[in-house]
This record gives sequence, structure tokens and C-alpha cells, in this order.
Amino acid sequence: MPEVDKEGFKTEDKMQLDQFVQDLQADPSSVAPEFFDLVVGANSIPGTLGKKEDEEKQIRRLASIYLFGEQEFELGSISREPNTRVRTSQGRLIFECQSKRTVVYGVFSHPSLDDILDDARQCAVGAAVAAGIAALATGGAAAYSAFTATFRGCLINKGYGWADQISADIRTRDETGSWRRC
Repeated sequence: MPEVDKEGFKTEDKMQLDQFVQDLQADPSSVAPEFFDLVVGANSIPGTLGKKEDEEKQIRRLASIYLFGEQEFELGSISREPNTRVRTSQGRLIFECQSKRTVVYGVFSHPSLDDILDDARQCAVGAAVAAGIAALATGGAAAYSAFTATFRGCLINKGYGWADQISADIRTRDETGSWRRC
């Protein structure tokens, strides 16, 4: 693992982030419009603008996501009640079902995350189990808090004292299977 500061940043990544924030504050029009799309969308992402953070910290967190990207891990899924439908074929009624599940993903961002990816994935899965996949899938705030605390605690126990600097979010996607006869 390359040498990092107390926030987990390599020197060149920290300089890039600092320069971006400086440019943004000096002239917001100098920043790509995609950054502002991220800021607007962040209102619906847990752990980003929903926290009581000062504006500078929020801007730095979003700038870090914008500059260094995100890693997404599937943490688990829960089955949902299947979709059903009735259709006719050659004058006969056919009852069909379609499986449905909600998949829970952990979404993480930090410039040094690639260097600890295996540990981060292991901690994320363990934290999801501890918080409860079903609770995370339904958007429970307590489950989200338990997830992030467990995830960061696990990484700190592995020697990454800067784990609290990792942006950690939960996203869900509903997936459906093919239609089949019930």
C-alpha cells in the first residue's frame, strides 16, 4: 500500500482534490456541469448531504466522488412477492409468474480505496450482514447507521485509521426474472 496521510490520501490525490475545491470556490463555472449533477443527485444519497456536515466537508466529499469515482459491491438480496399476470393463448387462460428481488449494493468512494479493495469488500459484506440485508433494502435509517459504523470499524481494526474518510452509501435495485407459467 502506498504511503497515505491521516485521511488516507496519497499526496498527488490530495493536491488534485484541493485544487478542484479551490477552483470551484474561485469560479464555479470553471467546473464541469457533471459535478453539479452529482451535487443535485446527492440529496437522495444517504451519507452525503443528509448528514449535518459543514458545506466545505460536503463539497470535498462530493468532489472526491466526482474525481476518483465509486466502487460498488453487491451485498445481498431479498426476494419479493412475484409479479403475476393472466394472458390468453388459443382461447385458453395462462397464468404466469415473474420472480422479483431487491438487490442491495454498497457504494464506496475514496482515492485510496483501490489499494484496500479486498478488505473493503470483506468489511462491507460483514457490515451488511450485521445491519440486516432486509433492513437495508427497505431504507431503514438505523440499518444504514449500523452498516456504516460496522464497515468503518472493521477497516479501522484492519489498520486503516482513515476509514471514516470513505464515502459509504447504500443503493438498491429491483430485478425481475423471466415470465414463466405459475
